[in-house]
Amino acid sequence: MNDTSEIIGLLRSGPFWGAQFKKILAVYLSLVAFCLLFMGIEIWLFSVSQMEDPQPIAQFVTLIVFLALIASLMPVLLLILIVKNEKKRKQVRLWLEDAVEVQAQSKEIGRICRLGAFPCVKLQIDFDIDGVHYRRFSESVSQKGEAGGYYYIWRKYGDRRINILYFPKYDEVMVLKQK
Repeated sequence: MNDTSEIIGLLRSGPFWGAQFKKILAVYLSLVAFCLLFMGIEIWLFSVSQMEDPQPIAQFVTLIVFLALIASLMPVLLLILIVKNEKKRKQVRLWLEDAVEVQAQSKEIGRICRLGAFPCVKLQIDFDIDGVHYRRFSESVSQKGEAGGYYYIWRKYGDRRINILYFPKYDEVMVLKQK
């Protein structure tokens, strides 16, 4: 396998936006366009209302500044997202050289709710290669101060047989889309 489109996540660092990245980008750019459109409507409403009553200027200015701030921060966040995804994509392409595709048994070993509504799951993956048993856990190297390895994407993959790619040289597990 030398294609990243079937990989949905890395066990150590969570979601991998291979094929879905263009969809995420489209949604993100739609949000930016919506903010800019809403800001334009607010400016138009502001100019019309100022002709009638010049007093409530603070509300309009506050809203316009808030929307301008959001619209200006979104491209920065998008750039960060693109850079992180490209870094992961380069690593994945390197790892694909010696990948072994195997069937594994996953087990949900923890569940927490983030932001009060999103169930995030921690996984344990068990698999055998050439008679040797391996057990790996979802982790997180970037989260500081909170329980790592809990991701929303893993909620569909707990307690079932799944297909994975294992990279012995890097001791990395990637979860593939399930058919």
